[in-house]
Order: sequence, then C-alpha cells, then structure tokens
Amino acid sequence: MLNSSGILKVCGDIDATDEEKKQSVQKLYKLGLENTQRITDEIIMLLIKQIRSNENITSTQNCWALLGQMISVLEPSKPLAFPLMNWFLNVIDHHQNKAYQTWARYLLCRVYRLYKMPDKRVFSPIYLESQYVKYMKKIRLNVFMMNGAFMTVWVESYTTFRELKVLVLAKLDVQTRHHWRYGFME
Repeated sequence: MLNSSGILKVCGDIDATDEEKKQSVQKLYKLGLENTQRITDEIIMLLIKQIRSNENITSTQNCWALLGQMISVLEPSKPLAFPLMNWFLNVIDHHQNKAYQTWARYLLCRVYRLYKMPDKRVFSPIYLESQYVKYMKKIRLNVFMMNGAFMTVWVESYTTFRELKVLVLAKLDVQTRHHWRYGFME
C-alpha cells in the first residue's frame, strides 16, 4: 500500500518531472488522511529514515521540506508525538547543519501545535498551501466579508473554520467573548 518511490521522487533520488512530484505529494496526503493512524505514522517514519540515512544533502533538504508538508496535515499518533519532538530537540541541540536545525525547530512547533489541537484535519491542502509550508512561510488566505470587502489573513495552518474565524476576529480586534454575535458564511 505504501510505496516509498513517491518519497524518492519528491526528494530527488529518482528522476521525476514537477508534475510527478506534485502527484506524489498529493498521494501521500491522501494515503495518510484516508487510512489508519498506523499508515500516517509509517509515512512520517519513512521520511525520518530518509533524512537520517541519506548522504545527498539536496535530497535530505527536500526530504525535510516534504516532512514539513506532511506534518502540517498528518497528525502523528500520541505515542509517536513525544519521541518525534525529542528527536527534533536532539537535532536542534546537536546537529552541525544550521538548515537541519531550522527545519527541526519549525517542525517541533508544528508537531506540538498538532498535539494540542482538539480536531484532526480531514482534507488535503491545495498545492499552494504545500508550497508555503515547503518554504516555511505562513499561508495567505483572503477572507471575503458580506459587504464585498476582503482582508488578508496569514496563518500557519488550520483544521476547522472556527479556527480561521478566531484569527479573523483577532485581526479585526473584535472581542472573542462575543464572537457569537459576528457571523461568517462558510
């Protein structure tokens, strides 16, 4: 069911076109979202294995980016979350490569955020969202108001509309204790 050739394509260890790489990333998202938690954990562990046992620096950096894309959507299981966070802390503290430390710091925050969130994401991101994560940028969302105006909100990621609504209300400086008075159409 889980084929590591898609990971190797995205990382650059197997020659592939940009379209094949996009399709491989989408397949990994779909596989992780539509199957059991065990499959999700296996995807994450395959990526970590690829990072740890790869001699090619470019491939390893691509794998860090792919791990970031997967962790932004696929939540590791509770038993995997703490060893994963400890591994990121170990990379931050002891690895000589600054890029690896930066990725580990970024992903540590993502895993911790996913661990604390009550809801699990159930939809695949669009390609643009994946690219924002790949380059460690916040995701730009245009939120359109009922009067035709819109505002831009930058988010790390979101799992529910309620989460996005809280961010918009905070940007508008609306007291969140009265959020039921301000309706948004989904």
